[in-house]
Amino acid sequence: MSVGSGDFGEGAVQERVGTLLRERLHVEAPSVDADLLTSGLVDSLGLVELCAALEEQFHIRVGLEDLDPEHFRSVERIASFVCRRAAGPDGGAA
Repeated sequence: MSVGSGDFGEGAVQERVGTLLRERLHVEAPSVDADLLTSGLVDSLGLVELCAALEEQFHIRVGLEDLDPEHFRSVERIASFVCRRAAGPDGGAA
């Protein structure tokens, strides 16, 4: 699924992020705004796995400069980050 095509809104991206969390990290987010980091649902290794899954699923690049915990704190924030990266000039470059 590529977000760059404009076919998917942020709600659809949130749904797919939730699915990625369940399937790849075995984490069930209680809500889209639940803090995944403070709650311990996603740790540092999980964050690395999540970034790889986001790159693969959404055809975006997650660089070192993007590794701000605020981008990955909740499903809502992750989806927003994915949409911004996909819309950026080099967001789809891997």
